[in-house]
Amino acid sequence: MNLRVATGGRVIDISADFPYPTSPVGYRVLLPSGSTGVVVGVSSQGVPMEVSFPDAKPVVFSFHLDAIKDLSELYGMPPWRLLFSLLPNALLWREETYIVATDKSTDFLDKKSSEVINYVKTRGGVKEENLKERFGWRLVELLKEKGFLKEEKDGKHQKKK
Repeated sequence: MNLRVATGGRVIDISADFPYPTSPVGYRVLLPSGSTGVVVGVSSQGVPMEVSFPDAKPVVFSFHLDAIKDLSELYGMPPWRLLFSLLPNALLWREETYIVATDKSTDFLDKKSSEVINYVKTRGGVKEENLKERFGWRLVELLKEKGFLKEEKDGKHQKKK
């Protein structure tokens, strides 16, 4: 199905599988870039994209979108920027990748490797670039390769600008 998706200040046309039998307008979409979008209509063509629809029901309805278009015209601002400024922060999220520790035994590891794993465990997950800055990319990659660390995706709320 070809969908028009608003992503903050712009609209993109995508081609994706919509999992529900109802109209796709108003559903929240998690894009491959990790950002959140809202389906605002259908289009005649679109770029094929793997997206997910995290909600079983639409976040906004078509009459809400019509009201936002009218209101944005009165105030002279882009309608989808207004839409995203009115949505609660809990609905705006992006997916980020974190490094987490596995349950593998660390009894035989050297002091530095144990320090890295304990650092990750105490924080519950660390962004890979921050971990590599602090401990060096070689050690982090080796611990990932040996199965002591792994990547995990997690949703995080966006801050409004």
